[in-house]
Amino acid sequence: MVARANRNWSWPHRSLSDAVAFCLFGRTSRTLRPTGCAVRSPYDLLHTAACRTHSSADEPCRRDTSSSLAGMGSYTRGLLTIEFATSTPDHVLSAFSGLAVTGRYAPALPPPVTEVWDSWTPDWREAGWPEGQGDPYPDEPWRHNWASELNGFLGWADGQWQLMCRFFWKTHPQVASDTLAWLAPFVADSRRQLVGFAHHEYDPAPHLFWVEDGRWDRQDMNPEGYLAP
Repeated sequence: MVARANRNWSWPHRSLSDAVAFCLFGRTSRTLRPTGCAVRSPYDLLHTAACRTHSSADEPCRRDTSSSLAGMGSYTRGLLTIEFATSTPDHVLSAFSGLAVTGRYAPALPPPVTEVWDSWTPDWREAGWPEGQGDPYPDEPWRHNWASELNGFLGWADGQWQLMCRFFWKTHPQVASDTLAWLAPFVADSRRQLVGFAHHEYDPAPHLFWVEDGRWDRQDMNPEGYLAP
């Protein structure tokens, strides 16, 4: 089951890239230089994060034991960087508006969703609820308070709402991917783009999350034939 994140976020950053760098790495883009180059966009940062998790197929894979969750069970660490399309309806934005950090020119957001099911977690389907006793809105994921399960922010930049967050969920990358796939139709730009990744603590490599033309795709970067423990 998902481990609920402790969220304590502020906006002390000079730019969106600084905020994303801090969200992903705990440092600002001014101190982060992937492959010797300056950070150019939030997506450069996301790509850097994925590469840092699995830098090269030729290098030996090492289990990451730096997480504060190490030793507490089988967890997946994930990152998301999503630009919402301008056509995204308010009921979708309200699922994340609890993470909002608004500025002077940001438009008004709908109020955060009030959670209607106290037992809800993003991977509720894995909990084995008896038929009829699970999520009262199984086909309407935006009715839940996703902000309570993520650590990050929803900010306004370049005329769009942008979600930058990380998560620590006690589940597998495949489940995390299936859980987040509903977001694909609301991602700006129909071109194929990397929007996040999930890395199980016992896997040598992450699963990348891509969106193209409103469709979600998961790419497993682990070696062919690898079986997760």
